Amino acid sequence: MEEKIGLLKIHVNMFPEQFELYKGYKGLIIEGTGLGHTPGQAPNEWCKIHEKIYPALKKVIDSGCIIVMTTQCLFGKVHMHVYDKGVDLTKIGVIPGKDMLAETAFIKLSWLLGNCKKEEVKELITKNLRGEINDRLMKDEFLDLT
Repeated sequence: MEEKIGLLKIHVNMFPEQFELYKGYKGLIIEGTGLGHTPGQAPNEWCKIHEKIYPALKKVIDSGCIIVMTTQCLFGKVHMHVYDKGVDLTKIGVIPGKDMLAETAFIKLSWLLGNCKKEEVKELITKNLRGEINDRLMKDEFLDLT
């Protein structure tokens, strides 16, 4: 098991330094909001500091850290291609964790990093290896509003 793994829960009032702490770590699980988001855009002057979060995340990734996004939602999975926040995160290298619980993704990433090459880890983290990802959920289940 790789020990240099972090777990960060997204919340209001986040600062770039909270992400930069993980620079040099081997892996980081982010428990994002909604479909898998972090602050990163500035809709108003009060949120201006958020514009520095995506560059901070990119520095962490560039340091060799694999970042996986999970969601705080009880049901459903990460959909990082619905809103521009998710798209921006995937462009800098954040990997969608599908519907894995954050704690499950943490253990899985720790084991993969301790036993596989980095490129294999990036591929295997999104695969259902032991029932940690629900392959039976279909896209239509998330679109049913009845």
